Amino acid sequence: MTTLTLELPKALDELLTDVAERRRSSKTAIAREAIEAYLAEQTSTAPSTNAPTVAELAGHLIGCIDVDGPADLSTNKKYFEGFGE
Repeated sequence: MTTLTLELPKALDELLTDVAERRRSSKTAIAREAIEAYLAEQTSTAPSTNAPTVAELAGHLIGCIDVDGPADLSTNKKYFEGFGE
């Protein structure tokens, strides 16, 4: 293994220490897991699980249009006549 030395802000070191104590693990093991998870996410072609949803991105648009259309537009079969032809 290779040794990596890094400087952490006091608050981050305290948080790392707390997590390590709760998990009864070393700070090195916690840091290694965090680095591995970060690098796996950065090199993955799969979408990030931290990505915002469409509803989160367009949340300010939801309900912004006041249209006097039929309330049963998505369920009444008469509106589907000829749809998709």
